[in-house]
Amino acid sequence: MNYCSYDISVVKCYQVKLVGWTYKDFVNPSKIGTINDICKLQDALRSGECFWTCLNQDELKVYLQNCKENGEGIQRTCHQQSDKGKACKCQIKSNNKDIENSPPSKKTRCALMTSYS
Repeated sequence: MNYCSYDISVVKCYQVKLVGWTYKDFVNPSKIGTINDICKLQDALRSGECFWTCLNQDELKVYLQNCKENGEGIQRTCHQQSDKGKACKCQIKSNNKDIENSPPSKKTRCALMTSYS
C-alpha cells in the first residue's frame, strides 16, 4: 500500500478510508518505532477498532478539502526533463546510400532455429 501519498493514491482513487489508526502518523508499519506500538495496531486491526470504511461523494470532498487545507496529500511532481520541447533525435533513413552502406540486419529467431536443424 502507498503510505506516502495515501490521500491521493488510496482515498481519492478507491474512495475508502482507514479509521482507527493507532499510531500518531500514518506510516508503513515497518517504520513504526516500538514493538508496543505495532502490537497495539495489530490488536486494533484484529478487534475491529481499526477498519476500512467506504466514503460517498460528499464525504470524499470534505475529506480531501480538509487534507488540502492542512497541506496533506499534496502529490509530488516529477522532475522536468532537460530536453522537453526539443525534437526527437531519432532519424529515419531515407537515402538508399544509407541502406546500402549499413550492416546486414540480424537474423530472426526462426531463421536461426532452422539453420541448425
